[in-house]
Amino acid sequence: MGDFKIKFSKFTDIDCTKSANEEWSSETAPVKVEKNTHDKINDSKPVGGTADVSYGGTEPDTLHVELIIRDTPPKGGGFTDSQLKTFIDDQKFPDIPEDDKAQKKRDKLYDVVKKYDGKEHSPPYVQIVSGDFIFKGMCSSFEEKILTKDKDLNLKAVKITLKFKSTISIELANAAAGRSSPDMTHYYTVKEGETLPIISNKIYGRTSLYLALAKFNNLHSPRFLKAGEKIIIPPLIK
Repeated sequence: MGDFKIKFSKFTDIDCTKSANEEWSSETAPVKVEKNTHDKINDSKPVGGTADVSYGGTEPDTLHVELIIRDTPPKGGGFTDSQLKTFIDDQKFPDIPEDDKAQKKRDKLYDVVKKYDGKEHSPPYVQIVSGDFIFKGMCSSFEEKILTKDKDLNLKAVKITLKFKSTISIELANAAAGRSSPDMTHYYTVKEGETLPIISNKIYGRTSLYLALAKFNNLHSPRFLKAGEKIIIPPLIK
């Protein structure tokens, strides 16, 4: 995924179409972004017989994200570990705005990806975007390892490890798998910051159809679209 930063956006529905108007973006590229696809394989072996291996269905994809959150100095950029150590040893920290402190940034990330919804009694639905990579799911694990604190035990740097499980509605899953293909041919108006992979994921539930969308619309640059531009969205074929 290169040096892309990562953004987490909170939604109120399983397909991530209804924004909760809360998001968190990293200041640097994450340490790790790893997606895994899992299939359920049935493996039963009768007494004295040969094992019967069969496909039992597709299980939810999982996503593993690791990132470092640090205090951000007044001019931006983030303190390095060695700088933080020097500040701690000398007990001379520069004045840092509250929103730029590691603790505040950590708390905001937790609110976006993990804080339980009072009505639903469950973690929020989250869309994760890094470059052209998109993942939608729920956070199943929020782990943190404190890297640096000052003498007053204020958090200065922390490593966050997040694990997600993908979520998708039955309707969208059927459409993405080609089992249900309503007439979806229509014009789509590109929004600011959207690329074809993002639009493909939004419409079809997967990013892999973006090249087909580019070819269908005679687009030479699928990554760079203009806000307000209209493209044609064809239906899936069974």
